[in-house]
Amino acid sequence: MLNSNDLIERLKNNDPAVIEEIIKLKYADLTFYAYRIIHNESEAEDIARSKIYLLWDNRHRYSFDTIDNLNAFLYISVTRACFNYNKQKKRRNAYINNLQDDTNIENNSVSDKLAMKDVDKLIEALVQQLEPQCARVMKVVLKDPDMKPREIAKILGMTSHQVRTQKSQGLKELRKMLSKRGLRYSIAVLIIILAIICKLCF
Repeated sequence: MLNSNDLIERLKNNDPAVIEEIIKLKYADLTFYAYRIIHNESEAEDIARSKIYLLWDNRHRYSFDTIDNLNAFLYISVTRACFNYNKQKKRRNAYINNLQDDTNIENNSVSDKLAMKDVDKLIEALVQQLEPQCARVMKVVLKDPDMKPREIAKILGMTSHQVRTQKSQGLKELRKMLSKRGLRYSIAVLIIILAIICKLCF
């Protein structure tokens, strides 16, 4: 638990090393808290870390005079991010289900049923093949398609222009990878992935 007044002073004095201290003290607890809400370990880790850095970015905007204030900011931020994640996941699942209905995709075979469950993993695998900076942007975009470039830029420590450029490049590369390797995936999965990618363009 954060219990040092020195930590608050270092935060106010813009000591960048304090972030590592906060990560050591709060990262595990925040990750566990996030996981209990979203039940996804990797996403919980990303949310916990991003909100600790958000704390640093907002150190002058909010009054972190006590450890309680700091803790409240972290847990409220993580809670909101988790609820937003669940909301986006629900919307995405509904979008995929509607797409399946509209295109009359038959999922009677065991292979197709398994493939549908692995769409998220497949997209993640494709994103991992992008250039590191492009992959960082696309991971955030895929988590929350409605997030504005300036919001993504703040999380990743980039400019809005860099985010737009990397997003555009990422979408282009994903389409290219799918066109080259499409035969490896079932038609159902390809339709869903391409639809998700197209949706990100708007």
